[in-house]
Amino acid sequence: MHTKQSPIESFSKCRVYFDGDQVFGVTPAKVLFNQINFDSDTVWDATNKRFVIKTTGYYLICGQINYANWKVYGWLEFYKNYNISPEVLVMIGGQNSTALYLNVTTICQLNVNDYVEMWGNVLGVNAHVYGGNSNTFFAIHRIS
Repeated sequence: MHTKQSPIESFSKCRVYFDGDQVFGVTPAKVLFNQINFDSDTVWDATNKRFVIKTTGYYLICGQINYANWKVYGWLEFYKNYNISPEVLVMIGGQNSTALYLNVTTICQLNVNDYVEMWGNVLGVNAHVYGGNSNTFFAIHRIS
């Protein structure tokens, strides 16, 4: 029986999701995640709604936002150090005639005290975001 834990299993990992009602418009806004699935290394800053890096390394980051309004053009962005020196890690946009799911995954190098936030915005009418574990979420896992 194999009982030795692989290195990646011991690396920090965290997943949060949004459970509520948040409205997005033209001005980009941070997604206000309010539920934690898991947080093995307390990297989630619940006050500021962001991941704060404790160990330099490469990280797999994924997220999804579900805009409820029909005929909306929306964006999803991951920002690194938004209030200090904002850097877009990844951005995706899209349009749909019904609810709009946008999801994105990236791998990037992050240093101690870097932080990562998920932001969104839409064109046209304001859009509500569907809450729930499978609708709007944000996750990070150190891979090396």
